[in-house]
Order: sequence, then C-alpha cells, then structure tokens
Amino acid sequence: MQPGSAIQWHWLAGVGLMLHAWEGEPFVLVFQPLSGDTHLLDHLSAEVLRLLGPGAQTAEHLWERLLAQTGLTAEEFSLDRLHALLVQLEQLDLIERVSA
Repeated sequence: MQPGSAIQWHWLAGVGLMLHAWEGEPFVLVFQPLSGDTHLLDHLSAEVLRLLGPGAQTAEHLWERLLAQTGLTAEEFSLDRLHALLVQLEQLDLIERVSA
C-alpha cells in the first residue's frame, strides 16, 4: 500500500516524542509518553521521526528532506522504502497518517 500525495504523516496528536542517542551506539531510544512505550530505532528511522516532527508532511516531501539531510541517493533509499518505514512507525503508535 502506497500512500498518495493527499496523505500526510505526523507524530500522534498531543504526543511529544522524546529521542535520545548515545555517541557510538547504533540505536536511538524513543519514548512515547502517551503510552509509556520505549522503542529502539536505527539512526535512519530516528532521523525520519526528527524530520517529521509534529507538523504534517507528505511522504514525498519528507523523502526529499531526508535525502538532503543524510546525503543518501534515491537509489540507496527509495520512496517505497520510506513508505514501508512510515507504516512501521505507525504500527508502533509513533506517527499517524491524516488526509490533507
């Protein structure tokens, strides 16, 4: 399932996610205060969360920002891969999709 341009993504409403990374560690700790859940994410997934923030964005806009921020190419990290990651983050109750 690929969200279209009319779909936007953002952090769950009213939730201020807390992210913490330790230097030299491969994972980032993410705390979701509404549920009390803690997750370990890889740095790229955490960067997606940071770039997304509480403001709604389309996957396409987020993908362009992610590539610019990380220096990855479209071949290294495709838009389809971002869509899959967004669905995974949604299943963890860290983000949600909304209709534009």
